[in-house]
Amino acid sequence: MTTIELSYYSFDSDYLELINSVLEKLKELNFDHLQIGPTSTIISDDFQNLHNKFFPLINNELSKRPGLFILKISQSCKI
Repeated sequence: MTTIELSYYSFDSDYLELINSVLEKLKELNFDHLQIGPTSTIISDDFQNLHNKFFPLINNELSKRPGLFILKISQSCKI
C-alpha cells in the first residue's frame, strides 16, 4: 500500500477552480482510500494504480494552470 499526501499552492488567483477540478476527478478514480481535508488530501492505493491514475491527472491539470503540488509519498500499511 502506498500513500500520498497532496497539498497545492497556487500561482494565480483562480486557485479554487483547479483545486475543485482535481478533487472531483480524484473522487471518480476510486482509490482504496481518499480523505479530503481542509489543507491536504490523503490518497492510498497500490503503487501501480497511483502511478497509472494519479500522476496523469496531476500532469494534465498542471498543463492547464500554473501551480505547485506538494507530494509526500509513503510506502505504508492500509489506513
